Amino acid sequence: MDRLRKYKEAIKVFTNVISYSDKPFANSYLSRGDSKIHLGDFYGGLEDYEIAHSLDKTNCYVLFQKAEVYYFKLKDYEKVLIELNRPDLIKEDCFGYIDCKILESKNYLMLNNPEATISTIEKLIEYFDREEFMSIKDKPEILSIRGLAHLFLNEKEEGCRDLSKAGQWGYEDAYLIISKYCN
Repeated sequence: MDRLRKYKEAIKVFTNVISYSDKPFANSYLSRGDSKIHLGDFYGGLEDYEIAHSLDKTNCYVLFQKAEVYYFKLKDYEKVLIELNRPDLIKEDCFGYIDCKILESKNYLMLNNPEATISTIEKLIEYFDREEFMSIKDKPEILSIRGLAHLFLNEKEEGCRDLSKAGQWGYEDAYLIISKYCN
């Protein structure tokens, strides 16, 4: 109950910041949207995320937040793809790009499209190959998602190999999938 009160208070604070600012800040809308989402006001949160996006078109995190609400809360997988394929946001150099692509690949699996999942993951792996500060080992979940897509396509060897590598690099859930589908 105390936590809910904190989110309600945060909404009031961010609303005041927005109301009294000469120039609105995207982060104020993003934070108010986050608070609304925690209170179950998904559509109000989405509206704030959209305003945050209009104020800062370089921040993929806003898009990622919207897509997560559609994916996890509203289960509207078509809307996830609409959000994740907005050309004004999805650029490799924007904050949140990797998380957006991971969510996109999961979404394709939910929509029963393992080929698109694999294609999205392949592009992400190419991105990591060019990246200087991160490697695929930093996000082993990526290989787990591709492994599931291969299993879905009855490509057991490729799928189990990806899952094994994901587990080796620290994605522990991969071993649960291996024990169920690779033995």
